[in-house]
Amino acid sequence: MKAPALIAPSMNCNMYNNLVVQDNIDKLTSRGCHFVGPQTGELACKRDDIGRLSSIDDIVEAISDILTAKALTGKNVLVTAGPTIEEIDPVRFISNHSSGKMGYAIARSAKRYGANVTLVSGPVAINPPQGVTTAYAKTADEMYSSVKSLLPDNDVLIMAAACADFTVEAYSKEKIKKGGKLNITVNLKKTVDILKEVSKDKDGKIIIGFAAESGNLTENALKKLREKRLDFIVANDITDPRAGFGIDTNVVTIIGSHEDVVHYDVMTKDALAEKIIQKVVKLLGEK
Repeated sequence: MKAPALIAPSMNCNMYNNLVVQDNIDKLTSRGCHFVGPQTGELACKRDDIGRLSSIDDIVEAISDILTAKALTGKNVLVTAGPTIEEIDPVRFISNHSSGKMGYAIARSAKRYGANVTLVSGPVAINPPQGVTTAYAKTADEMYSSVKSLLPDNDVLIMAAACADFTVEAYSKEKIKKGGKLNITVNLKKTVDILKEVSKDKDGKIIIGFAAESGNLTENALKKLREKRLDFIVANDITDPRAGFGIDTNVVTIIGSHEDVVHYDVMTKDALAEKIIQKVVKLLGEK
């Protein structure tokens, strides 16, 4: 074939499961054709089974995957994403506005480049990327445990999650009642600093951090870069409406390990994820 071929089949489940069709799919696959789907869902006959056309997003992702050079083949990349939740009582918790979109975009991009990707996600409302191994962590301690156990088998850690910085000193098993009180005090303590802990012994791994700041962006990001011995850090000013939580764009400054500072204009989180993974590819090539 002169160009990659992608096929998105859609048909009745009985046709799709027919041995002749399956043999033809196997033959086309062996000759270099790529397939996306079909998905399971309600068919024209009203039966719920396999045979639905893949979503447009999945087809576009499959196209992007095919057309991306596999510069990370054989590399294992660990990505964290989303917020964590620290419970106060059975109905209340401490968290933040992170949607997980940035981390999920990074995981997709790393997968496109051929990496074996593991995504550790906090509680989010988006679907996990296709072809990515996804695990879930609710609290900062759970995310730390997951990262600590998975990191030895990975070449790269991209810590895009917005872990809660504080948790309660004493969790209440019963719902805290207002009663006649005008004020209720909840004592907090710091959560584990995951990046600081795992970067103590990098063992040749590439570790990338994120910094969401509301002031002194470069100074604060530089401090974090130095303290946590990062290969580079991605910092954004959360007061910029184009760079806040839950939206599809970002405006960032990336600072490298030699403290080289590069400011980027507004771009989509998918475009930024591509730039981050390209920097990872370059760093791996230099090692």
